[in-house]
Amino acid sequence: MSGALTDRIGCTLTDDACWLRIEAPAAASSLRVLDMQAITDCLRATAGPVVLAGSATLFSGGADRADMLGRPRESAIALFDLLDAVLAHDAPVIGVARGLAVGAGALLLAATHRIHATPDAVWRLPEVKLGVPPFSAVALMEGRVAPAVLTAAVYDGMAVNAQAWADGRFDDPVAATEQWLSLERRPGEWRAAADTHHFQARPRRLRLARARRASLDYLDAMLSPASG
Repeated sequence: MSGALTDRIGCTLTDDACWLRIEAPAAASSLRVLDMQAITDCLRATAGPVVLAGSATLFSGGADRADMLGRPRESAIALFDLLDAVLAHDAPVIGVARGLAVGAGALLLAATHRIHATPDAVWRLPEVKLGVPPFSAVALMEGRVAPAVLTAAVYDGMAVNAQAWADGRFDDPVAATEQWLSLERRPGEWRAAADTHHFQARPRRLRLARARRASLDYLDAMLSPASG
Protein backbone atom coordinates (compact mmCIF):
# COMPACT_ATOMS: atom_id res chain seq x y z
CA MET A 1 0.00 0.00 0.00
CA SER A 2 1.37 3.41 -0.97
CA GLY A 3 0.45 6.93 -0.04
CA ALA A 4 1.96 10.16 1.22
CA LEU A 5 2.43 11.76 4.63
CA THR A 6 2.98 15.19 3.03
CA ASP A 7 3.68 16.48 -0.46
CA ARG A 8 7.38 15.72 0.20
CA ILE A 9 7.21 12.47 2.18
CA GLY A 10 5.99 9.30 0.50
CA CYS A 11 4.91 6.23 2.45
CA THR A 12 4.82 2.60 1.33
CA LEU A 13 3.79 -0.32 3.55
CA THR A 14 5.24 -3.74 2.72
CA ASP A 15 5.17 -7.07 4.55
CA ASP A 16 8.54 -6.24 6.09
CA ALA A 17 8.52 -2.52 6.86
CA CYS A 18 7.10 0.95 6.50
CA TRP A 19 9.15 2.80 3.87
CA LEU A 20 9.27 6.60 4.17
CA ARG A 21 10.84 8.46 1.26
CA ILE A 22 11.82 12.10 0.92
CA GLU A 23 10.51 12.35 -2.62
CA ALA A 24 10.76 16.05 -3.43
CA PRO A 25 13.20 17.23 -6.10
CA ALA A 26 16.59 18.46 -4.90
CA ALA A 27 15.47 22.09 -4.73
CA ALA A 28 12.67 21.14 -2.33
CA SER A 29 14.22 18.22 -0.46
CA SER A 30 14.55 20.12 2.81
CA LEU A 31 12.52 19.04 5.82
CA ARG A 32 9.82 21.47 6.89
CA VAL A 33 8.26 21.43 10.36
CA LEU A 34 5.20 19.65 8.98
CA ASP A 35 7.38 17.00 7.29
CA MET A 36 9.30 16.27 10.50
CA GLN A 37 6.11 16.16 12.54
CA ALA A 38 4.51 13.78 10.03
CA ILE A 39 7.46 11.37 10.17
CA THR A 40 7.49 11.55 13.98
CA ASP A 41 3.78 10.73 14.15
CA CYS A 42 4.26 7.84 11.72
CA LEU A 43 7.12 6.39 13.77
CA ARG A 44 5.07 6.57 16.96
CA ALA A 45 2.13 4.85 15.29
CA THR A 46 4.17 2.09 13.58
CA ALA A 47 5.09 -1.11 15.41
CA GLY A 48 7.47 -2.70 12.91
CA PRO A 49 10.68 -1.67 11.16
CA VAL A 50 10.85 1.66 9.36
CA VAL A 51 13.07 2.59 6.42
CA LEU A 52 14.00 6.23 5.82
CA ALA A 53 15.21 6.95 2.30
CA GLY A 54 15.74 9.83 -0.08
CA SER A 55 15.96 10.11 -3.83
CA ALA A 56 18.49 8.40 -6.07
CA THR A 57 20.99 11.23 -5.60
CA LEU A 58 20.05 12.99 -2.35
CA PHE A 59 18.95 11.81 1.09
CA SER A 60 17.91 15.27 2.31
CA GLY A 61 19.01 18.85 1.87
CA GLY A 62 18.53 19.59 5.58
CA ALA A 63 15.96 21.65 7.46
CA ASP A 64 13.75 24.01 5.48
CA ARG A 65 15.32 27.45 5.24
CA ALA A 66 12.00 29.34 5.43
CA ASP A 67 11.05 27.51 8.63
CA MET A 68 14.50 28.01 10.16
CA LEU A 69 14.27 31.76 9.53
CA GLY A 70 10.56 32.22 10.23
CA ARG A 71 10.07 29.92 13.21
CA PRO A 72 13.48 28.66 14.27
CA ARG A 73 12.52 27.36 17.71
CA GLU A 74 9.58 25.35 16.35
CA SER A 75 11.82 23.92 13.63
CA ALA A 76 14.45 22.90 16.18
CA ILE A 77 11.88 21.27 18.46
CA ALA A 78 10.36 19.36 15.53
CA LEU A 79 13.81 18.05 14.61
CA PHE A 80 14.66 16.93 18.15
CA ASP A 81 11.23 15.25 18.50
CA LEU A 82 11.92 13.38 15.24
CA LEU A 83 15.42 12.28 16.25
CA ASP A 84 14.16 11.01 19.60
CA ALA A 85 11.28 9.16 17.92
CA VAL A 86 13.80 7.34 15.71
CA LEU A 87 15.92 6.34 18.70
CA ALA A 88 12.85 5.35 20.75
CA HIS A 89 11.24 3.21 18.04
CA ASP A 90 10.61 -0.36 19.21
CA ALA A 91 11.90 -1.90 15.98
CA PRO A 92 15.01 -1.00 13.98
CA VAL A 93 14.95 2.07 11.77
CA ILE A 94 17.16 1.76 8.68
CA GLY A 95 18.51 4.75 6.80
CA VAL A 96 19.10 4.38 3.06
CA ALA A 97 21.50 7.01 1.74
CA ARG A 98 22.29 7.68 -1.90
CA GLY A 99 24.23 10.84 -2.62
CA LEU A 100 24.28 13.70 -0.12
CA ALA A 101 22.89 13.93 3.43
CA VAL A 102 23.13 17.50 4.75
CA GLY A 103 22.31 19.25 8.01
CA ALA A 104 19.09 17.99 9.57
CA GLY A 105 19.03 15.20 6.98
CA ALA A 106 22.48 14.09 8.10
CA LEU A 107 21.31 14.09 11.73
CA LEU A 108 18.23 12.05 10.82
CA LEU A 109 20.45 9.52 9.09
CA ALA A 110 22.80 9.40 12.10
CA ALA A 111 19.90 8.60 14.45
CA THR A 112 18.92 5.41 12.63
CA HIS A 113 19.76 1.91 13.84
CA ARG A 114 21.52 0.94 10.61
CA ILE A 115 22.68 2.90 7.57
CA HIS A 116 22.87 1.31 4.12
CA ALA A 117 24.54 3.63 1.62
CA THR A 118 26.02 3.82 -1.83
CA PRO A 119 29.84 4.03 -1.85
CA ASP A 120 29.69 7.67 -3.02
CA ALA A 121 27.22 8.83 -0.33
CA VAL A 122 28.37 11.87 1.67
CA TRP A 123 27.46 13.10 5.18
CA ARG A 124 27.95 16.80 5.94
CA LEU A 125 27.07 19.49 8.49
CA PRO A 126 27.78 22.80 6.70
CA GLU A 127 26.26 24.86 9.54
CA VAL A 128 29.25 24.00 11.76
CA LYS A 129 31.43 26.30 9.65
CA LEU A 130 28.92 29.09 10.35
CA GLY A 131 29.53 28.75 14.08
CA VAL A 132 26.47 26.65 15.01
CA PRO A 133 27.41 24.34 17.93
CA PRO A 134 27.10 20.64 16.88
CA PHE A 135 25.45 19.45 20.11
CA SER A 136 23.07 16.97 18.49
CA ALA A 137 25.64 15.65 16.00
CA VAL A 138 28.04 14.81 18.83
CA ALA A 139 25.23 13.06 20.72
CA LEU A 140 24.37 10.87 17.72
CA MET A 141 27.77 10.21 16.16
CA GLU A 142 29.94 9.70 19.24
CA GLY A 143 30.73 6.01 19.47
CA ARG A 144 29.33 5.39 16.01
CA VAL A 145 32.35 6.65 14.11
CA ALA A 146 36.08 6.82 14.79
CA PRO A 147 37.30 9.84 16.79
CA ALA A 148 39.12 11.27 13.77
CA VAL A 149 35.93 11.08 11.71
CA LEU A 150 33.94 12.69 14.52
CA THR A 151 36.38 15.60 14.57
CA ALA A 152 36.37 16.05 10.81
CA ALA A 153 32.61 15.72 10.31
CA VAL A 154 31.18 17.22 13.47
CA TYR A 155 33.70 19.78 14.65
CA ASP A 156 35.27 20.85 11.34
CA GLY A 157 32.17 20.52 9.13
CA MET A 158 34.00 18.48 6.51
CA ALA A 159 32.21 16.19 4.05
CA VAL A 160 32.73 12.53 5.00
CA ASN A 161 32.07 9.60 2.67
CA ALA A 162 30.11 6.46 3.45
CA GLN A 163 33.12 4.33 4.29
CA ALA A 164 33.41 6.22 7.59
CA TRP A 165 29.81 6.00 8.81
CA ALA A 166 27.69 3.47 6.90
CA ASP A 167 26.98 0.00 8.32
CA GLY A 168 26.94 -1.36 4.78
CA ARG A 169 27.92 0.03 1.37
CA PHE A 170 26.05 -1.25 -1.66
CA ASP A 171 25.56 -0.30 -5.29
CA ASP A 172 21.84 -0.80 -4.61
CA PRO A 173 21.17 -0.04 -0.92
CA VAL A 174 17.41 -0.36 -1.41
CA ALA A 175 17.73 -4.01 -2.50
CA ALA A 176 20.25 -4.63 0.29
CA THR A 177 17.78 -3.22 2.83
CA GLU A 178 14.98 -5.41 1.52
CA GLN A 179 17.23 -8.44 1.91
CA TRP A 180 18.28 -7.43 5.44
CA LEU A 181 14.67 -6.97 6.50
CA SER A 182 13.74 -10.37 5.10
CA LEU A 183 16.58 -12.07 7.00
CA GLU A 184 15.76 -10.26 10.23
CA ARG A 185 12.22 -11.63 10.19
CA ARG A 186 13.56 -15.05 11.15
CA PRO A 187 12.71 -16.05 14.73
CA GLY A 188 15.48 -15.14 17.15
CA GLU A 189 17.40 -13.01 14.65
CA TRP A 190 14.69 -10.33 14.71
CA ARG A 191 14.63 -10.24 18.49
CA ALA A 192 18.41 -9.98 18.60
CA ALA A 193 18.34 -7.04 16.18
CA ALA A 194 15.70 -5.26 18.26
CA ASP A 195 17.60 -5.86 21.51
CA THR A 196 20.79 -4.47 19.97
CA HIS A 197 18.86 -1.43 18.76
CA HIS A 198 17.49 -0.69 22.23
CA PHE A 199 20.84 -1.25 23.93
CA GLN A 200 22.56 1.21 21.59
CA ALA A 201 19.71 3.73 21.66
CA ARG A 202 19.54 4.28 25.43
CA PRO A 203 22.79 6.24 25.89
CA ARG A 204 22.22 8.08 22.62
CA ARG A 205 18.78 9.24 23.81
CA LEU A 206 20.29 10.54 27.04
CA ARG A 207 22.97 12.42 25.14
CA LEU A 208 20.36 13.76 22.71
CA ALA A 209 18.21 15.05 25.59
CA ARG A 210 21.18 17.02 26.90
CA ALA A 211 21.93 18.26 23.38
CA ARG A 212 18.31 19.39 23.02
CA ARG A 213 18.52 21.52 26.16
CA ALA A 214 21.87 23.01 25.14
CA SER A 215 20.71 23.73 21.58
CA LEU A 216 17.46 25.41 22.64
CA ASP A 217 19.30 27.49 25.25
CA TYR A 218 21.78 28.56 22.57
CA LEU A 219 18.95 29.38 20.15
CA ASP A 220 17.04 31.38 22.80
CA ALA A 221 20.18 33.35 23.57
CA MET A 222 20.71 34.10 19.88
CA LEU A 223 17.08 35.19 19.44
CA SER A 224 16.92 37.38 22.54
CA PRO A 225 16.94 41.17 21.97
CA ALA A 226 20.08 41.48 24.09
CA SER A 227 22.06 39.35 21.63
CA GLY A 228 21.43 41.82 18.84
